[in-house]
Amino acid sequence: MTELHDLVKNPDKFRVLVVDDKAPMRRTIRNMLRALGFTNIREASDGREALKRIRGETFDFVFSDWHMPHLTGVDLLRSLREDDNFRTLPFIMVTASVEEEMVAEVIEADVDGYIIKPFKMETLKEKVIEILTAKFMPSPLESQLQVAEICIKGRSFGRAHEEIDKAARISPNNPRVHFARGQLFEAQGRLDLAERSYAQSWSAGPKYIKAMEKLSEVFEKRGKADEALMVLKKACELSSRNPDRLTRLGMLHLMAGHANEARESFGQALKLDPGNGERQTAIGEAYMKQGLHQDAEVMFKASIESDPYDVFKYNRLGIACRQQKKFEEAIGYYQKALEIDPDEKYLHYNLALAYVGAGKKSEADKCLGQAIRLDPEFQEALEVRSKMQRGPRPGPSR
Repeated sequence: MTELHDLVKNPDKFRVLVVDDKAPMRRTIRNMLRALGFTNIREASDGREALKRIRGETFDFVFSDWHMPHLTGVDLLRSLREDDNFRTLPFIMVTASVEEEMVAEVIEADVDGYIIKPFKMETLKEKVIEILTAKFMPSPLESQLQVAEICIKGRSFGRAHEEIDKAARISPNNPRVHFARGQLFEAQGRLDLAERSYAQSWSAGPKYIKAMEKLSEVFEKRGKADEALMVLKKACELSSRNPDRLTRLGMLHLMAGHANEARESFGQALKLDPGNGERQTAIGEAYMKQGLHQDAEVMFKASIESDPYDVFKYNRLGIACRQQKKFEEAIGYYQKALEIDPDEKYLHYNLALAYVGAGKKSEADKCLGQAIRLDPEFQEALEVRSKMQRGPRPGPSR
């Protein structure tokens, strides 16, 4: 049986980070680790502090609580897995929850293992050995899939094919093998074959969320919107706590004309990720694209709360109001934006359009004049100013 000393030759140099907002829990884990021979232990009181430390220092293992202020454990994990520098950093999630959906969420985020509170030192030891064995003594299948992934990223497609074929000989219907082949075909631009491989991966692993997401993406790229929506909807039913996936589901619902379903998906995403101005802005833009200007207005207003100095958001909010003929409100938002950036020509231009809608042509002319002074070759402003003298409605917003 593999022991810790077989995997960690110099435990005093093996750097461990313990993340928990409760000092007693950090102390408990630290004491257990010391009893196992680890002495180089650092601590962080929340996910945000942990992420900063990981990016600035070197760690060999992370133990993290789930529920913490500022940045949760699962959000910390996602941030690490999105960074190639930390994608393979061993990570154990410590949680008091045994809910199937929450366990599925951390597994989907590529956690190496999780421990349910309360736990004994022997449980922690077994989990650490299991994870380090997988890292330092991977099986042939794991090794081949790891090499294939590196080759795909490096665009060494021939070698990637060879490694995936080797993996397939070991485990022919393994969902991860089919998934790797799908990634290879997608990287080569062979979307028909990628679709088939991702579908095989899903068939081999009916709860393999990653395969479902990628299959949905390929369906969308190939113009199969209904199929993309169907697969992603099933993925969200299996795991409903991923705000990015829920946001994309809302986008697909909007494209299909399902406004109410889109609102529901967006609402779930924002409940899981409140105050994310980028997400709110993206949803607002999606609503604008579908002509749902009232919904867009709500989203842009919310996004401004997270960043009250973003001129772009005020501009989009003004356009959303103008499309609803809320001209006075639009005027107010453009004026706020101009207080932040008085030299943005498009703000003067759009403010002019709002003034025209409100029947205030004199003010509109002044704004157009300012836009033209900022850019004497501003064709749209020149054309609107010319048309105002002849009566037709002004041009498009920018």
